[in-house]
Amino acid sequence: MAITTPKTRTYYGEYTLKHWIALILSGDIILPEYQRAFAWKEEKIDQFITSLREGDYVPPVTIAAGKEQTRDVNLILDGQQRLTSVLLAALGYMPIARNFPVDQALSEEGISDSNANDDEDEGIDIDKETTGSTTIAWSFRVMLENMQGDRQELQRALASDSRYRQKEFLSGGDLEAFLENTYLGFLYIVPSDISTNSQQLFAKLFRSINYVGERLSREESRRALYYQDLTLTSYFEGQLAKNNRKTDVLEGVLISDNAGGTKKIDWLRYLSILSQKSVKKEPLMGYLKEDSREDFYEDYIAYIRGLDQKDRRGKFDKFKDQDLYKDGVWKVRYRTLHHQVSRLRDKMGQFTSMIDADYWLFGLIYTVLFEGKILRDGAGEGLQKEIVDKISLAKGTKEHRKDPGRLKFLRQRLNESIDIYRKYVS
Repeated sequence: MAITTPKTRTYYGEYTLKHWIALILSGDIILPEYQRAFAWKEEKIDQFITSLREGDYVPPVTIAAGKEQTRDVNLILDGQQRLTSVLLAALGYMPIARNFPVDQALSEEGISDSNANDDEDEGIDIDKETTGSTTIAWSFRVMLENMQGDRQELQRALASDSRYRQKEFLSGGDLEAFLENTYLGFLYIVPSDISTNSQQLFAKLFRSINYVGERLSREESRRALYYQDLTLTSYFEGQLAKNNRKTDVLEGVLISDNAGGTKKIDWLRYLSILSQKSVKKEPLMGYLKEDSREDFYEDYIAYIRGLDQKDRRGKFDKFKDQDLYKDGVWKVRYRTLHHQVSRLRDKMGQFTSMIDADYWLFGLIYTVLFEGKILRDGAGEGLQKEIVDKISLAKGTKEHRKDPGRLKFLRQRLNESIDIYRKYVS
């Protein structure tokens, strides 16, 4: 069997942050044109800098030797967001979003027409300068195009550039010590043939790094946040001990999936949304797009565990002071909820959509877990009629039926469900 000659050799090492900055400013490492725009929010930069300061593990940067035109270059294949964050922290400046064009491909503003008015209707924070929810067509290539010199010269240039604003990530003395004593690792890839055609290889490598690798599933990503604390596994997964085995609080409650089968209810979705509701906050503020809400659910886990959240870090504040979470009250109420679910399971049936599930579950979970109540005897018939009527009205509304994940409709189901259940509990 023929032996395939490796197309690349890989070397490993690490540099101080100060040296990384010098490499960027000197042009010894550059961004390929196909690299994505800088996409990290200001909060994420803060968190990254904190991780570096505290000595947490940070994945190494991937650099590759190549050519641009006829010039030998070192291309950043993976690590743009990390290196740009270090550079901005060292300079003490941030680009002002409104002064740069929007990267439509990456921006969170790429929402459907059906959601076009939700920002105003639902009180969404649309200050992109502070939230960073719009991704701008900016990278440090843009910043360095017309600026030359060392870090101090660049800072002076930025001070007179109205497109940027000052941002202190670290104080002066701490900053220098941080840059000189903090290391960031690298992988250095050298192709066996560094030619003008090597750009094709690097584009392929970049794609492999960012797309080919198997992403964690939603469940795997969540469990990675709480697996070290086994006492909370049942809390986040909605389980209780029954007959020496783990049983779902929502045992037997299923919803149709896209493949024509059924799946279990996403317990963490309900728990996190209702936890925020319990501290008198509008649920999911700032999470207009449905595909952004996984960050919300994971941030809930992070909050409970005392870890850094991705953004909007005050959204669950004071929840730990609620009765549910204190002194293991949740374990008792999980059992109570399990019993209440068994009383209603036949009336619920199998849910065919998110609309059905939300009307039946939001109010039930909230009144039992967060208000410590139970269904009154004989409540089932009247409760069922009211919920079925609400489901019919919602499904009879074309917009609601076609886009049940839209935030205004989710909040409608949440509030109406709670209002119904409060009539039938004690």
